[in-house]
Amino acid sequence: TLNNFVDINGFASNIIYSSPDSIKIELPRELIPEYYISKFQKAKISLKVGLQSVTANKELIIDWKSTWTKKKNFPGLARNLAVAFSLGDFGYFGTGINEQSNTIEYLKDFWKYDPKNDTWSQITDFPGKARASASSFTIGNLGYIGLGTEKLFWYTQKDDETGHFKDCYAYDPSTNRWTNVEDFPGIGRYLSASFSKDSKGFVFTGRWGDDGPINSIRDTNEGWQYDPTSNNWTKIENFPVTSSQAVGFNSGNQGYIYHLDKLFQYVNNEWKILQTETPTLYTPVTFGIKGKIYYGLGSPYQTTLYEFNPITLKTNYFYIDIYHKRGASVFVIDSKAYIIGNFKDVWEFDPSKPDI
Repeated sequence: TLNNFVDINGFASNIIYSSPDSIKIELPRELIPEYYISKFQKAKISLKVGLQSVTANKELIIDWKSTWTKKKNFPGLARNLAVAFSLGDFGYFGTGINEQSNTIEYLKDFWKYDPKNDTWSQITDFPGKARASASSFTIGNLGYIGLGTEKLFWYTQKDDETGHFKDCYAYDPSTNRWTNVEDFPGIGRYLSASFSKDSKGFVFTGRWGDDGPINSIRDTNEGWQYDPTSNNWTKIENFPVTSSQAVGFNSGNQGYIYHLDKLFQYVNNEWKILQTETPTLYTPVTFGIKGKIYYGLGSPYQTTLYEFNPITLKTNYFYIDIYHKRGASVFVIDSKAYIIGNFKDVWEFDPSKPDI
């Protein structure tokens, strides 16, 4: 094999075995420089045996399936502090704030994602005012959105005139319509943590303008429950700490909140802290897949997604160098998570890959 050479897309391959009618090679590492990112490419094969050289007529198809797969870019305006949820086989994403130009734009457009075809289609706009940092959860076949703000960078001076929102809506994908449900009875707020559990929606924590000096703010630890059967909100026990940095999510029928450097689980109307590795994270991505809990990315600039198994109490790690996912959104479909925010790039996360 000393006189035999195989190049694939210009990279030298390691020849493991050769005979008069076959050659077995090891693909050059340069073809898949980041093993944790899926890659599809067509590669040219060049073969040199002694003094003779030839290029194969057919290209080599490399289809590497890994943990992270970059999907087609989101066709709408780039945004962060939006909301996202999944219903059935589709993901939904909308509202938020666009900071890509010299002006700040609050958004109310809404989009549907089809993972089978990797396509986005615009649906009926969110019917309330454009907003950022709203709350969302799903119950049954409906997606619920409410609260939020159109004054993310300004603070008001009176609790009862915050300028933040109380209105709430339910989206029905079968009709592509939004329906106004009972307004939130508390003070309008944003940056709240929300999730669903036992066919009810829950909202904890958040921020509103204080009645003190100009530019003062107030964080809360209040807890509220929404019952879609009676279309009523009920004040419930508070979250253990006041916060505007808490992020709520579901894993199965369990509700969780990640708050700065602690992971909380809501059990029997009480909060307990789970003992796991919890770095300090602001606006992280959080979600659950098959009973496991995932949290990470966000800011300060993070490149690690943590996986926690609440049964074995073991923590695993997934690395991805996705630039600036502060305030990103996520929805889960068919045991895969789709992460989008700040820029138009969309990433699929599949913890079952690579299967090697």
